[in-house]
Amino acid sequence: METRRSVATYIVIRDTIEYGTFKPFDILPNMHRCLSILLICFGVTSTGAEFGRNQASVSTVLLKLGDNRPIGFKATLTATVTPKAAPQQTARAATGINGDMGVVMNEAARFVGDLYGDEWPSESTVEFSLSDSYLPQDVPSSSLAFVVLLATLREGFEVNDRCAVIGDMLLDGRSRDVGDINARLRGAYEGSCQYATVPLANQPQVIDLMLTGERYIVWQLQIFSVAHARHAVQLVRTDHNKKLAAAIDAFVKIQAYMKKHDGNIYGNEQIRESLNEVLALAPNHLSARVLLSEIQGELPKHLSLERTIAEFSALSWPYLALMAPDRQYQYDGNDTSDFNRITAELDELKYMAHPKMVTAIQRLIGYGEYIKLRSNRDDAALRRADAIREELEKLRNDPEIMELEWLRR
Repeated sequence: METRRSVATYIVIRDTIEYGTFKPFDILPNMHRCLSILLICFGVTSTGAEFGRNQASVSTVLLKLGDNRPIGFKATLTATVTPKAAPQQTARAATGINGDMGVVMNEAARFVGDLYGDEWPSESTVEFSLSDSYLPQDVPSSSLAFVVLLATLREGFEVNDRCAVIGDMLLDGRSRDVGDINARLRGAYEGSCQYATVPLANQPQVIDLMLTGERYIVWQLQIFSVAHARHAVQLVRTDHNKKLAAAIDAFVKIQAYMKKHDGNIYGNEQIRESLNEVLALAPNHLSARVLLSEIQGELPKHLSLERTIAEFSALSWPYLALMAPDRQYQYDGNDTSDFNRITAELDELKYMAHPKMVTAIQRLIGYGEYIKLRSNRDDAALRRADAIREELEKLRNDPEIMELEWLRR
């Protein structure tokens, strides 16, 4: 969750009026509520409200470092209501919650407390724990999961543990994109999830799966985009509204057809009509929207910038090591099998890469071909390396790429 933005109370009130679709957003009658929030936060008054349940769990997807790229894995976040240990302690980290994730946890608790106002129980603390706590944690992608859990405790509704909640959020509840969404969705799929939520801004990265041999993830998972935290809450609960339930059931029939026909829906008018039906019921059904774009020939021809950077980073590191200014590594020209493989994969990437990355990829391919025949230490190789470093430096200073790198931290 982004901590650098300051969101005024009127934004919370505005969004509550605009998005009055589930209970927390319907309880903002006037400014007396704002006063009650302050009093509760400072421990001056008790709300008398109670939690709908004392414990709940939700599935999310975190990242761990693989050989040369991140790997998504399904994790379970659990919340338990306990007696308040300190006057102002709304949330408390227990097993597996590190310092950075604790910051996200506290901000999610503050957001939900503001939404419920004087209907938020003030006599208890919510204690969070995380499975697989021995692994390094991926902080931003858990923000929406914390909000979903707190809403579940307050309302008491049941949660579908096969729905992976993925996404960051701003302090006013709007979703914010996260990095490596492809790895996260792969982790949700491998973790046997049926549904997944992703921030609305991550839609281009979901489309990438259609271009990189991972199309099966798009149709075997039901992926939904969420523009606001309330969307994630609606999707994860088992008592869906009628339209959402009908959309999910309709897409299950599409999945059954695709499994029977090895995923092939090319030119199928009946499937096209079914996808339109799903989207009429649930416009944020991202799997249906992407498949409809495929049938209609409207998919982009290039990968998103983020996915291109991820693929380039995974492939380029052996060459970049040889280009290091300290000349620590020298290529002796004896074993070319790895370089042949990397060059072939870079050449394949070149044709579907984001336009901003094409020059860097071409120059790296040229560098690899040259040092296979010569050396990485002669003058020509050094000039090629300098040109590549210059191109990479220009890319590093690109505002769009700087934002993506911040998301991938």
